[in-house]
Amino acid sequence: MKVALIIHSNILKKVDGMTSYYRKLCQYAPGDNHQLDVFMQDPDDGRTLYSNSTRFFRVRVKTSFQALPEAYLSFNPFFYLRLALYFYKIFKNENYGCLQVASAHPMSLSAIAAAKRLGIPVIGSYHTLLPEYARYWSNRKFETLFGGRLIAWGLTVFVRNWTRLVYGAADLILAPTTRVKQSLNRIYRGKRIEVVGRGVEADIFKPQKTDGTRLSAIYVGRVSVEKELEKLVFFKRHHGVRLKIVGDGKHFSEMRQKLPFAEFTGRLQGHDLARAYRHSDIFVFPSKTDTYANVVSEALCSGLPVVAFDRAGVEDRVKNGVNGFLVKDDAEFEQAVLKLKNAPKLAKMSEAARRSALSLKWESVFEKQHDAFETAVVERRQKLQKFFPILRQVVYAFNFSHALLGSARMGFYVLLANASAGIAAGFGAGLKQSLISFLMVGFNTSFFEFIYFRSRKLAVILPSILTTTVGTSIHLFSGTPNIFMTSATIFGLALFNFSMLSEIHRRHETISPWELTRIFTQYSMNTLQRIRRFPKNKLGGIGLQLQAVLARASIAKPSK
Repeated sequence: MKVALIIHSNILKKVDGMTSYYRKLCQYAPGDNHQLDVFMQDPDDGRTLYSNSTRFFRVRVKTSFQALPEAYLSFNPFFYLRLALYFYKIFKNENYGCLQVASAHPMSLSAIAAAKRLGIPVIGSYHTLLPEYARYWSNRKFETLFGGRLIAWGLTVFVRNWTRLVYGAADLILAPTTRVKQSLNRIYRGKRIEVVGRGVEADIFKPQKTDGTRLSAIYVGRVSVEKELEKLVFFKRHHGVRLKIVGDGKHFSEMRQKLPFAEFTGRLQGHDLARAYRHSDIFVFPSKTDTYANVVSEALCSGLPVVAFDRAGVEDRVKNGVNGFLVKDDAEFEQAVLKLKNAPKLAKMSEAARRSALSLKWESVFEKQHDAFETAVVERRQKLQKFFPILRQVVYAFNFSHALLGSARMGFYVLLANASAGIAAGFGAGLKQSLISFLMVGFNTSFFEFIYFRSRKLAVILPSILTTTVGTSIHLFSGTPNIFMTSATIFGLALFNFSMLSEIHRRHETISPWELTRIFTQYSMNTLQRIRRFPKNKLGGIGLQLQAVLARASIAKPSK
């Protein structure tokens, strides 16, 4: 199956939990008969990259700003309309079986609009508590402005509703944890939501007993406001516990000033990061905006008990009192860290942390992800057996080309038919008929395309009945005298029209009027070329044969 992935940032450059997940997915997918094409935003470059069987389409945003960190938005409001057309052309040519969006970025909505029009199943993968993220960021950004709180509140409400709009359009939602799934179930009632977690490299992240006398705590992650690293300020009151912060971000310098007693290493990756885990005793995670936090899995795999809040997206992995502590407030957080100064308790929880992380295997995670691709297809097929999903799909696939041509044609006919009553009256009647024809032709042609791939006969009969019903109703209310003859005429014309469309689609696999015009023009040009290339000697030969026949006829004619 060919799958399109929409990601709002460049996964080849950015380093975080979401981008690392999709990089690993791209490496795993080719071995399981799935081709992944990644569409990612890049403000600097728009070239397409190739890596094994994965294509990376970089969508360039020339005039952009950062509405949220790492989320570039275009100043041009028409950019996303053009982007939807761009996605529509590529999705149609590539014939994707499924679309997965990784965030509620406007780029994702453009891709969803194209997918809905083409009938492609959509998966929404939930990676960040975006409304909470927006609340932290906006409060910080606008706190010094007059009315800043109101601006921050408005932005948070807008982001919350926008997120519901994007994920509400998905056929299937993927949640990283059971807790996130439960919260999404309260928002998206009736929508199918599956849990797909993350794995960890157990051969890289291994425990190692530290030889230090002081307890060493470590935080790994982005150094930013929403991570609430200020809550770790209590470490300065406990000289027997060291604090190490691994990571980078825009607020790095500010956090160094607020936590001067901590050791800031900057960003570490791979074996350097694994070494930092091994030389630590416990892992502290004060964030409340994460939905999963891959660093928690890495810490557990390294044998570090985890201290985190019970709303931090770690509930599926951290068992309170077993391999870590889940706390409710800042005071409990501090007490949990101090409890781990007890060496026997620390050793016991460290062993439990390692055991619990060994079950987090990437192979099982990606199997669930690939099953989700198939589940989304099945989910969409089941939906399209009900009336309202069918109606929505017909609306999504409204055929503007046939609608425009049909409305222009019918409006012109009605204008000519009513020209005797005056130009104004004829123009008014033509305009009214154009509007009616635009809606009827557009929806009926969309309805025909939807049914055609299920039954060719029904694709002719059902749109014809719908056209006759609507047309007859309009003529009935407008006072047409011979309503039965009018209905029969409409039904006959509709049957003829949709029969022709069915036959054309069978021969050319399209009913696009522009494509059909091209095909007709090509046929005409080929016919003219054949006539011009017809050998003159053959024409001369036919002429001589005709003269001989006439001569024989005159000889055979008896004289009077």
